[in-house]
Amino acid sequence: MTLKSVISGFRLETETALIEALDGIDQVALLDFPSHMNVGDGMIWAGERAYLGSLGIRVRYTCDIERYSPIALNRMLPTGAILLHGGGNLGDVWPKFQAFRERVVQDFPGRKIIQLPQTLFYDSPTRARETDRIFGNHPDLTVMLRDENSMERAEKLLPSVRTVFVRDMALGWSPDVPASNMSRNVLILARRDTESKGSTASLAKELSNIAEVEVADWGLKALNHAKWKAVKIPGRVARQNEVLLNLPLTAKVLAQSYERMLKMNLHAGIHEFSNRKLIITDRLHAHVLASLMQIPHVVLDNSYGKVRSIYEDYTHQFPSARFATSQTEALELASELLTKGTA
Repeated sequence: MTLKSVISGFRLETETALIEALDGIDQVALLDFPSHMNVGDGMIWAGERAYLGSLGIRVRYTCDIERYSPIALNRMLPTGAILLHGGGNLGDVWPKFQAFRERVVQDFPGRKIIQLPQTLFYDSPTRARETDRIFGNHPDLTVMLRDENSMERAEKLLPSVRTVFVRDMALGWSPDVPASNMSRNVLILARRDTESKGSTASLAKELSNIAEVEVADWGLKALNHAKWKAVKIPGRVARQNEVLLNLPLTAKVLAQSYERMLKMNLHAGIHEFSNRKLIITDRLHAHVLASLMQIPHVVLDNSYGKVRSIYEDYTHQFPSARFATSQTEALELASELLTKGTA
């Protein structure tokens, strides 16, 4: 199958799931904008907006988790559904994001709420039971999960919650990129946070024997980093003044700021990947971006199996992707791709 046919099938299924979940609603709030330098979260947000736009659904209010105002939300969207941004933080790995969505669920017991596709993972059964209680008490909450392992965990950990399988929403975004001449060095894009399985230093060292290698992670650099800080100034001001935060005008200003941040993140990701001959990564959306840009790449898992689960469920269909169960296997696959000239 071609990349185009795979993506088309994924998007049709996702649009169908959204239509069914929204049940005729055409105005929504979309919460938890990723106001941090993570290209993957930006890709998910861009995909969410693309899907909603294709269905004619208008986003009336948006915020990040630090600038959430239920008063402003009610003023800008008196009726309609509340959508929560998808990703990989449903559970206790990233607790502040889970605390935010639980607050929203409790703030709006009379609204339809849809958690867009997430990976579910809990270390603490006690914490999972608390989420099940909060989510289960809401009369109209749907939680979309983006992999079968998460669906199985939800059956055990969140038995009171209505869940549905929907693929990762970044697949709804189409990057605008030029044709590649594969002139740039091999890139190892590796996590440096709690989801990392360990250093890739030895992999980079071994691979450098056969190719020029760069090691990086998501993030903006130099002048772009300074611009990012400037773009965030309205948000910092709003966060310090509750009266200001509750105004619809403030929400509109913040939405413009979010749009600029999104463009900066997406541009940085595309620029980092453009013309690469090969990419090795343990980030799910680096794998997705490399697939969308048709760059040969090797995929490693994260700390708790998120990447492998989604790869095995559906992203293995992308022609440019190979999965490695270890750094040793990643080196072998990378060497093979480089030697064959497919990278």
